[in-house]
Amino acid sequence: MQETSLQQIFALIPSTVSCYLTSGLPMLLQTLRSMGDARIQCAFGSIDGLKLPVQTSEDDEIKNATYNGWLSEHFISSIITFSAEGVVIAARINVPGSWHGSHLASHIYTQLQLHTPADYYIVADTAFPRGISAAEMAEQMAFNCELLSYCQTAEWGMRAIQGAFGRLCLPLNITNEEACSNLIEVCL
Repeated sequence: MQETSLQQIFALIPSTVSCYLTSGLPMLLQTLRSMGDARIQCAFGSIDGLKLPVQTSEDDEIKNATYNGWLSEHFISSIITFSAEGVVIAARINVPGSWHGSHLASHIYTQLQLHTPADYYIVADTAFPRGISAAEMAEQMAFNCELLSYCQTAEWGMRAIQGAFGRLCLPLNITNEEACSNLIEVCL
């Protein structure tokens, strides 16, 4: 990002931006140098859910299917899997917002189980349970901080999609399923 962009985004004068960059870059370098080697190996991507707001339907069945009680709003959901390079490698789009992410991802899970080489995996947050034993849980807890950092890549991907396509932040017309699906597909 160029310094002029930082000035415009944060309403800063050039000398302030220069000061922050001059003092911030050495701190970033020191932090990166102090970090140990990454323990995440053989992860080839990450998966996360994306909820897009929709208008409330007049049809009670659609209204119920799109209502997310946790968020108290109407949504359509999508599950998107990103490669380590940020490329979309799998997606399930335009499904009712009341469905849980792990249910939506069942087809993606099947594909991963059938086509993923041994010891390779996708990183996901706790909305996508793996089903491990209590003994394995203790071992995995030490690994969680690094996995959480890696999951951030999926969040960045979702934000990149919504940031690049501002239309996704506005409630979509729930009565036109094809238009919703086409819009999401174009954005991906």
